[in-house]
Amino acid sequence: MKYYRFYDTDKDGMLEYDIFGEEYKKLICVCCMYSSIVSLNFYNEDNLESIEKFKILEKENKSPLSNTLKGKRRYYKVCPELCSILQNEVDSFFAWLSFIDGKGLKPEDLTFFREDGTIFLSSCTHEGVITLRPRKDENITKIIANPLWKEETLEGDKYGVVQRCFTCDILLTDENSAVKIAEKYLNGKYAFKILFDKRYDKHSQTYYVQYHCQGERGYEIVNFILSREKSVVTFESV
Repeated sequence: MKYYRFYDTDKDGMLEYDIFGEEYKKLICVCCMYSSIVSLNFYNEDNLESIEKFKILEKENKSPLSNTLKGKRRYYKVCPELCSILQNEVDSFFAWLSFIDGKGLKPEDLTFFREDGTIFLSSCTHEGVITLRPRKDENITKIIANPLWKEETLEGDKYGVVQRCFTCDILLTDENSAVKIAEKYLNGKYAFKILFDKRYDKHSQTYYVQYHCQGERGYEIVNFILSREKSVVTFESV
């Protein structure tokens, strides 16, 4: 599968790059066209009030490898109004950055998810990289017309962290229903799986379900984080 990456510097770190103005707005427009959910990482206490009404889920953003707390990740439903806000809140992509010179500014790490939960575009702002993951039927020609987008084959993704975010029609009422949602998604994807943990967090009204699985990627720990209110499912596997 082809991937495209945009870096905020050249290979020597001497020149700085960004996606500005109308080109930035066009990028956000294309992302919204092919996505149903967008997420942002918040590393300070400030909220982005202009998009709060579109929020469908919030969770502590912990590293799946170290379990280190890394702020909060918030998920929002994509719609024309939200798209317009994202286009006009900043004037360039890498302006989505939480800290500059020790000052808290914007949330960061914009990530757009398709309807089926797969990632269309992801970013790691403080590392200065955007990754575009197009399918054959998704027109990205206007985006990659900029020669700073580099085509790559990301072999490391086979063994790295997989993220998904999608909505589900199964009503969340208790831990058993949370397990049913997890089972529905995992069905047919793994040769072997075992339910390792299930629990409910009263404070966040969120269900957590963990499976240990064996599949094409080898051994994986799959963590489901389910919102009671919106039945939005997110998970990470290592």
